[in-house]
Amino acid sequence: MDQPRNPMRTGSVSLDLALGRGWRRGCIIDIQGKTGSGKTTLAEHAVHALESDDAALWIPLGTEVPTRCQNVVLARPESAEEAFTVINAALCEGAALIVVDTANGLVRQREIDGDPSYVPDTHREYKFELAIVKTLCTEYGGSVMFLSMPRANQHPPIRGTGISEKAQQRVSLKIQSEHQDGTKRVTARVAGTDKYADFDIKPGTGIDWATDLLHTAVEAEVINFRGSWYYLNHTRVQGFDRAAHYLRQNPQYASDLYEYLTGNV
Repeated sequence: MDQPRNPMRTGSVSLDLALGRGWRRGCIIDIQGKTGSGKTTLAEHAVHALESDDAALWIPLGTEVPTRCQNVVLARPESAEEAFTVINAALCEGAALIVVDTANGLVRQREIDGDPSYVPDTHREYKFELAIVKTLCTEYGGSVMFLSMPRANQHPPIRGTGISEKAQQRVSLKIQSEHQDGTKRVTARVAGTDKYADFDIKPGTGIDWATDLLHTAVEAEVINFRGSWYYLNHTRVQGFDRAAHYLRQNPQYASDLYEYLTGNV
């Protein structure tokens, strides 16, 4: 009998903890947030975290192709119907992760063709298609990650796609602050829970796992610090930046620290 596979890491230790070790396998995932809030960054990190034999598919709908993903197949469907056909086929073929960026770009062929009898406000819901996707996710073990703009930030039609109702994991992102170097402090809220995660996104590199790991370990009181001194693996390091650098230079210790933090989730 096959052993259950570990969840997919998000790239953020604090978000992994909030989700219960990461993104679930075999389900629909909904990530919502305004433009620039980190939706694509989280999806890219999820692709990077896949195991070597896991296949990933990325469907860019009116968005740019991800720049940090090398091990991903791209598909450019012309309509919502074609997109769901591609998603279903990829799940049946064993894809571990499918990213739809963004779900707001799902448009039915009738709307594209300008059918005068078509009412977008009524028909941009995809509950029937999503029910099939959900069944295939459960059967084949793949996950579909929809990146979406919040309804309040959508242009008409503003009616929802039905993704939030079908998703088994839902996360909303909000930018808390932005620094001069372009680094953003983002808060992720896990829907249906009181759990939050805060992490930094740096331009060009994404989530800095070392600083996120250090922040999380200090908050959990797993790492001791006094004044500006951090005590890491029987080594005393002065300053937050140097402590984060120590984690980068000692990947085995960082991995052990991650496993300790997430082991009881």
